[in-house]
Amino acid sequence: MGEWSKKIGDEGERVVVKLLDSIGWNHIEKNIDIKCATPRHGDNTHGIDGVFSYTCPLKNDTLKIVVISVKYTTGKYPNSATEKFKDYLRDLSKAIKCFRSSEEFSATYRAHDRKGRPEVVGLLVWLTTESQDKDDDFLQKVADCRFSAGDEIEDIIVIDNARSEFIHNVSAVLENDYRDSTVEYYYPRTGENFDPVQSVSSGKILPIELLTSRVAVLRVFDDTNKKEMTLFCEEAFTESNLGRLIGLSKYLGGDWATKLRIYFPDYSNLEHKGLVSRVVGGFNDELLLREITVETSTLGFRR
Repeated sequence: MGEWSKKIGDEGERVVVKLLDSIGWNHIEKNIDIKCATPRHGDNTHGIDGVFSYTCPLKNDTLKIVVISVKYTTGKYPNSATEKFKDYLRDLSKAIKCFRSSEEFSATYRAHDRKGRPEVVGLLVWLTTESQDKDDDFLQKVADCRFSAGDEIEDIIVIDNARSEFIHNVSAVLENDYRDSTVEYYYPRTGENFDPVQSVSSGKILPIELLTSRVAVLRVFDDTNKKEMTLFCEEAFTESNLGRLIGLSKYLGGDWATKLRIYFPDYSNLEHKGLVSRVVGGFNDELLLREITVETSTLGFRR
């Protein structure tokens, strides 16, 4: 049983490292043990699966340090997963709290030239060997879990199978469609990244704040200096969703782009092309509308 558990753990680490590498989270420090600095935890050490740090493009003067916990279980998510989910959040929160007092934290902070204020957050990646059904929203099931007054839960982002699938599909399409182009994640203005000396509008790292967004926004450049804004939507194609995404592109400052391309997982040129023309016709920006294309993000021979 112990050997099988180790195989599952090793496979989970491989899957998650590959997934995070696809969004620019390279050089993750893996398998760290830190001393427990909080006596009431009742632990000698805390095991951390990974630590990733980067200068935050959404907040000036901020070094983001992400403490990662990976859970990889066989089968599907359990029907009653709330208590196990709460245990995972408690354990990661304890590790984060003690990590802030650790030598490992100090070493991570010292390693960055542009340090800024350190912000430590958690990332819980809970995946299973079997995919959940399309209509089975696992995170919605556990979203309303309640903790006792003694629990000190840190800021933690959670990724499940569905979110991982979306991230993987985006990366697969980028590799297939933009092999000869420069692709970067778009960083919106937040009110906290206004310093022109520090601010960057795009980059290779997807910040943790955007990790759970249902829309991925990217900038694409090619050798002819054409600039494209590319949007990936996790939700199904509808007229209203398409209209919202076109409006979003204009709100985000898509004027710099000569082309707008939008991906939906279920888009069909045969079924939806007429609807696209109708939605596009409702906008007045002639230059932008002339360059809009809609495609499917599902790779296959019918694509």
